[in-house]
Amino acid sequence: MKPTIRFTLALLAALAIAGCSHSADTSTGAGDNAAQPGSAGAMSQGGAARMHRFARVLKSLNLTPAQEDQIKTIMADARKKNETAPDTQTKRDNMKAAIAQIHEILTPAQRTEFDAKMQAMRSQGQSQGQDQQQQPATTQ
Repeated sequence: MKPTIRFTLALLAALAIAGCSHSADTSTGAGDNAAQPGSAGAMSQGGAARMHRFARVLKSLNLTPAQEDQIKTIMADARKKNETAPDTQTKRDNMKAAIAQIHEILTPAQRTEFDAKMQAMRSQGQSQGQDQQQQPATTQ
């Protein structure tokens, strides 16, 4: 398997933690059919999509092998911390810290590109969230 494919797969697995923490926040309560955080089915479709977009952003930065290795380590550490995290907010904070660490290992040019792409990804996610909130009102 090529190193970039392994890197992408490892990154996607590590980012699953971020999707799990998001799906835990969006569940409506214990009585619904939402999966429990950390279970195999806990990631929402939105979480998986975010994870893939984040991986594409990183892949587009033309990372060096050393940077890829550092990112793998950072994400593995975040995943390990999140296994024992007591709540969703702690998991989110761990992921934010991991992203901050990733930001620090990027070159200035990569940081600029990363920041722009992450902002675009966030904006796209927010507009999709607004569309989904409006959708049920129009189907009645």
